[in-house]
Amino acid sequence: VQQGGDAFVNGIGRASLWRGTAESRLGHHPPGATQSAVWGMGQDQQVGWARIGVRRASLWTGTAESWVDLHPATASDSVALDASGNQQVGYAVVNGLYRASLWTGTAASWTDLTPPGYSQSEARGIFTDGVITSVVGDGFNTATTRWEALLWTIIRTCSPADIVSIGGVPP
Repeated sequence: VQQGGDAFVNGIGRASLWRGTAESRLGHHPPGATQSAVWGMGQDQQVGWARIGVRRASLWTGTAESWVDLHPATASDSVALDASGNQQVGYAVVNGLYRASLWTGTAASWTDLTPPGYSQSEARGIFTDGVITSVVGDGFNTATTRWEALLWTIIRTCSPADIVSIGGVPP
């Protein structure tokens, strides 16, 4: 239904969204950015990066005006690669090391997914059904001294607000 990427306009790569034809192109390039690109999509979200000083992980929901800067405060570089539900994944470079990253729509929500024993990691794909979230990526295992495929499984915990009575029986 939609395609994302970047279009070179006046020599500048600009994040863009298409809906099947070249004429349908919508620019997603944020104000102040010198470059930008859409690198992944999920439902009504587009993710990628915008260079504003440094590459900044970015989220859009269909328009340039919807741009959200996901860049963590401690990072020197960040990119979002995929989205599902209200979550986004990618990586942030912190102290020179790649950190698999998970966001829920804001920079403040950034979570470093790098597992113990791994010096670097990247999250490349995500799928959620609202309860179970699966994230795929890779990481550098310091014990084996090699890059390895990784799968993170995150199970949403139930809060009292999630519990409903069934058949008139209180929870």
